Amino acid sequence: MVQSNDFMEVVFNQLKNAEVGVSANADKSVYYVVQVKNRTPVDTAGEMALKQEFMKDNILSSRENRHLTDIESAQLYAKWTEQFEQAHGVQWQRDASGQ
Repeated sequence: MVQSNDFMEVVFNQLKNAEVGVSANADKSVYYVVQVKNRTPVDTAGEMALKQEFMKDNILSSRENRHLTDIESAQLYAKWTEQFEQAHGVQWQRDASGQ
């Protein structure tokens, strides 16, 4: 597999807002036409403002986004439990009611 940063260089470093450019994938088998619509500020003040907004919003603990971490946590716990049980030969004894 051919690896190259040419695509990223064109899109993220060479093109300015509203500019259109062409960039190929690493092996030059596919070409992309790209237009940069808007860039996030990269100056120190702009970056600081974004960081402060992120910290203020606290998106990871917001009610709307909590389910995303809850789902992932439940999946990780289920996988860990399954691996633990397999590694230690755990076999659950259930009664006739299935409990």
